[in-house]
Amino acid sequence: MILDTNVILRHLLQDHAGHSADATRLFASAPRLLLVDLIAAEALYVMQSFYSRPRSEIAQALRSLIALPNVVTPSEPALLRALDLFADQRMDFPDAYLVALAESSPGTSVATFDKGVRQVGTVAVIDPARWSPP
Repeated sequence: MILDTNVILRHLLQDHAGHSADATRLFASAPRLLLVDLIAAEALYVMQSFYSRPRSEIAQALRSLIALPNVVTPSEPALLRALDLFADQRMDFPDAYLVALAESSPGTSVATFDKGVRQVGTVAVIDPARWSPP
């Protein structure tokens, strides 16, 4: 079963009497729940922008969800690393995810104009303005 953002939010936020209880029951009883990265990113975005939750709280909530034995994520190490960068380095989540993916694939660089990606210092960053074909 693939999770949608609204189910994740109802479970994590416990802000709707009926839906939150149903979502929590699903997390407690479903044998396998697939959390795709895009939906995790959307849940993070909504918790940050609409609910004004602190970065550390958002990252911890999503980490706890990922840690559930019945929750499966296609790229768990990259997602967890991106959550760390989002919370600790105060990076935007998409940039943090790019860094996490590049870190997990040696020799991979990130093409960006964003200085935040460069500040992490763990991946090669290519400035498109300075790039020339080999």
